Amino acid sequence: MLKNIGSNNKRFTRILPFILVMYTIAYIDRNNVGFSGMQKSLNISPTIIGMAGGIFFLGYLILQVPAGYIAKKYGTRKLLFITQLIWGILAVSTGFVQDAKHLLIIRFCLGLAESALFPAVLILVTEWFPSSERARANGFWQMGANFAGLIVGPVSGLIMTYASWRGLFIIEGFPAIIWAVVCLIFLVDNPKKAKFLSNEEREYLKKEFEEDARNIKPASKNWKEVLLNGKTWALIVSYFALNVGGYGVTMWMPTILKNATQGGFGFVGLLTSFQTIVGIIVMYLVSRHSDKTGEKKWHAALSIIGGAVMLLLSVATQNYIAVSIGFVLFYNFVAGFTPIFWTFPQLLISEKALGPSIGFINGIGNLGGFFGATIIGVIVSITGNTMSGLIFAASMWILSGIIILGLKISVSENVKNIHNSENTKTFNQTT
Repeated sequence: MLKNIGSNNKRFTRILPFILVMYTIAYIDRNNVGFSGMQKSLNISPTIIGMAGGIFFLGYLILQVPAGYIAKKYGTRKLLFITQLIWGILAVSTGFVQDAKHLLIIRFCLGLAESALFPAVLILVTEWFPSSERARANGFWQMGANFAGLIVGPVSGLIMTYASWRGLFIIEGFPAIIWAVVCLIFLVDNPKKAKFLSNEEREYLKKEFEEDARNIKPASKNWKEVLLNGKTWALIVSYFALNVGGYGVTMWMPTILKNATQGGFGFVGLLTSFQTIVGIIVMYLVSRHSDKTGEKKWHAALSIIGGAVMLLLSVATQNYIAVSIGFVLFYNFVAGFTPIFWTFPQLLISEKALGPSIGFINGIGNLGGFFGATIIGVIVSITGNTMSGLIFAASMWILSGIIILGLKISVSENVKNIHNSENTKTFNQTT
């Protein structure tokens, strides 16, 4: 019976699209400050604009742990409604700021509001998808960041053509409010509350989650133990290193591409769009292959280390064709890392401690985005060479991958992965 339920697998169409849209909106609202043109209107310096981008991450850290705890104990649907509603109101409010002080306060509070999103979504995914499907599920909704990167520029440019920067924030802020209501109505906390599941799929999920519970041997049983556990800190350092490199590359790569290819920012924009589209495809394929084979560590590590190698190759030559190809390839390697990375906490941490632990890892790890741009900026200032900053970024990615390879997952988990991959080959044939 279980072998024939692939065509009835509604979870991928009834849960993940809601998260995908939610995550896309979140990325647009956190990143559109660079498109606003408010600098002249408010008479603020580029430094303040940079601070407005960075201070978001300070707010983003604060509620990660309590949000994970609340999501795990009380459910995700209402928490996601509240966080979307608040950040939507704050995003709209950005259109009414009068000076630098107001802007920085709003951006900090926006980070505070969005900080509940990531841990709540990861808890939602663990409720709906067993470990044999989780990398693919994570890969699907995390495409939202890629989609946001594709559309934020064109959409913001179109809005700015017909409205002021204030109109930009107001218009791009409302979708979060609307989607909060949509999710409150249609999103479901867990399979027990879902009326759309067939009896066969309920039975499949019951057996898979029972198999997970029997075979996963977490190193930590409560969140206090998590803080003292080396594996938790290994994940934090790995994710921190990823973000240090990632935000540094985001900051400096467009200028390097422009100089190396002798093209304008228009060409760089087209190249970035192509890179993002291919990255979406690669993210899906890598995460799907990881689920199919049951192997996670090497998929994640080779993705991030491969990205570092491609980045180094792209900056080591002045040939514009080689630079362009390397630029596309390094991003597509890295795209396969994060969906698989976020399956590791479920393998190493008990269900009881999972919520706050995810928030802890994500919160501290994302501080890499705050420090990364600053550290690389200092390196570039000292050396007078942007390439040195990107070499540092690549070294951070290599460190991240090496840490993942050093993780020890229980033997029973490896056996379980092989068992699940065989089960889900038939289950996913028509999904």
